[in-house]
Amino acid sequence: MIAEPAEITSVTAENVKGNKLVNNSSVSGIDVSLCLDSQTAIRLYYTGDEITGITATRGGSAVAVNTGYSEEKQKYYVELPNVAAQYLDDNYVVTFGDKGNVTVNGFSYVYLALTKSEDADLKHVVRAIYEYNSAAEAFFHS
Repeated sequence: MIAEPAEITSVTAENVKGNKLVNNSSVSGIDVSLCLDSQTAIRLYYTGDEITGITATRGGSAVAVNTGYSEEKQKYYVELPNVAAQYLDDNYVVTFGDKGNVTVNGFSYVYLALTKSEDADLKHVVRAIYEYNSAAEAFFHS
C-alpha cells in the first residue's frame, strides 16, 4: 500500500528569512524565481533596458549565466543554470555591469513564496525544496 504524503509544516518563512534577495544595485524591478525542470535554475528578472556584462559568482568562483527576455513576464532575465540541490542555499552574487550587484539563492524564492503567495500548492512545493536541499546536503557531506 502506498502512503499519502505528509504535509511539511516545519518549514516557515522564519527558517529562510536570512536568504532574502539583497539588491545592492540600481537595477529596477528585480524579481526572483526558480525554474524547476530537468535541472534547477535561479532566475532574476528585471525591468528597463537590456544590461550587458552580467557576471555571477558562488563562493568567489565564477559561475555561468544565461541572459534573455521573457515574453510572458515582459522583462529581461539573468539565469543561473544547473544549480545542484545541495547548493540551493548558497549565495550567488550577480553583478550587473557597473550597475551594482544582487545577492540571491534558491531560498530567496522560497522566502518570497512563503511570505507573498496565497497559493497553498506553491507553498507545499517550496517547503519540499527546502527539505530536498537539506537531504542533499546531508548526503553529500556524509
